[in-house]
Amino acid sequence: MREEEKLARDIYLMMAEEWGLIVFTNIARAEQTHMDAVKNLLDKYEVPDPVLDESPATEGSEFSDDLLESLFDELKDEGLESEKKH
Repeated sequence: MREEEKLARDIYLMMAEEWGLIVFTNIARAEQTHMDAVKNLLDKYEVPDPVLDESPATEGSEFSDDLLESLFDELKDEGLESEKKH
């Protein structure tokens, strides 16, 4: 779950930078809050954190889960294609 929140945060940060829309920044901030909440639970119950690197992913290869890494790449490509897909 923590890596899923990281994926969402990183995609929204990337879209905020690419398109300059504040809505993406706001959502990324919320995703960071979710990441922090899950981290607190992992620490509390002494569960290893799957997040390899806290810094925002920009190119992929930042996720321990191959499916999430693949999803990141797909969402990045779609998001950078157009601000308004349809």
